[in-house]
Amino acid sequence: MKVLLQYAPMVGVPLLGVALALRVGTHLTAPPSVGGAWRVVESRDPGPACPALTALGEIRDLRIAQSGPGIRVLLRGELGTALLTGSLEHWPDSAGERAGTPIQLRAASETLSLTGDVRRDSLPARVRVDLTEPACGTQPARQLIAHLGGPAGTGPRSTKQP
Repeated sequence: MKVLLQYAPMVGVPLLGVALALRVGTHLTAPPSVGGAWRVVESRDPGPACPALTALGEIRDLRIAQSGPGIRVLLRGELGTALLTGSLEHWPDSAGERAGTPIQLRAASETLSLTGDVRRDSLPARVRVDLTEPACGTQPARQLIAHLGGPAGTGPRSTKQP
């Protein structure tokens, strides 16, 4: 009997703790996956020519590494690369937001800022990105549209605006 009285709290208390943790976390949603290699299919330069973007050249793809809501974005251009860090700002939850609600992301480096939205519900999955350079003002200097994955060797379609 003495053993049973010792055994019951040693097993029962941890089980109650696990049950409580599961109950408290039922409303939480994990951030959606946006990581992977994204192939740029369209690039526009509506703003001024900015030094940091000019140094990259034509951006061919972007790679997003993700850990929870944190992201790292690698922009790979024909002349160079840039690494930006940031996070997912908003994503649809499982409690009933529309499935078509975009996942919003934001990242920055010392010279570039990136804002964008990801639509995982489209086929292929699509990301729209606005790149700004604080030294050039607040207007987007380059806008990109990229698709997740895609065949190698296919480059972006560029549309330069005066």
